[in-house]
Amino acid sequence: MRSERSLAASLSTLLRPILDRATHRLNRSSPFAPIALFLIVVILLTAARIAPYGYRMSALIGMEQQFIDLNPGATFEGIVVFKDSGYDGQFFYLIARDLFDPSFDEPVLDTYRMRMGRIGMSLLVGLPASLLGWQSYGLIAFAILQLVHILAFLSLRSMLSEKNRYLALFFLFSPFSYNSSLLLVSDSLMVAVAVLGLAMLEKGGFRFSTDGEDRTDYRSRWTIGATLLLCFLVTIRDTALFALAPIGLRSEEHTSELQSHLNL
Repeated sequence: MRSERSLAASLSTLLRPILDRATHRLNRSSPFAPIALFLIVVILLTAARIAPYGYRMSALIGMEQQFIDLNPGATFEGIVVFKDSGYDGQFFYLIARDLFDPSFDEPVLDTYRMRMGRIGMSLLVGLPASLLGWQSYGLIAFAILQLVHILAFLSLRSMLSEKNRYLALFFLFSPFSYNSSLLLVSDSLMVAVAVLGLAMLEKGGFRFSTDGEDRTDYRSRWTIGATLLLCFLVTIRDTALFALAPIGLRSEEHTSELQSHLNL
């Protein structure tokens, strides 16, 4: 037991300087190199995913034959249809068609109420797809997911202290975000929008830490923008309410602190 502890202590002593130098370099490095690496990886993964289907981006939608039969107006030239292995990305696509295509009948979904309560991604992707053509839906959805994810990475990096900026890389290279991109689902979009909303709220003077004094400017464009973004967040997925919990708890603390000062 003692030998194991001494070995662990020796390894810690040996590795600590190396890790410190590595994190110091990552903290001071430009964010554009990891962004470029992230894009290279996601493009390679996507190319591997769609290669068997003639590199058609519609393969990412995961359209199943069953739902094409139930929604015959959802098809377009060149769409990739799977016989029995569709995925959730098809429902975001069908809802987008319903929202922005007047000729499209009400979609038949697996769980209608749940899906229609998560229309945020369909709103975001459906408008440009309706203007550029539904054949471009896969590419537009993919591009929007990467753009929002990168913006969230930059925002998260700016929120962290200088010595902890390297931690944002775990967010950037999360397998969670890669998986969302390959399936065109809203999971990574939900998290990215939450990060962007909280970052904007902080720029408006809101303080999440108990150490800082709350100086929220409710007329600030940052606070107004954060409010709108966090409202949109709830339309992406109902479970996004978890991101609003810290705001409510901290606001309650601020109110209690203010009342205590007034009573004095």
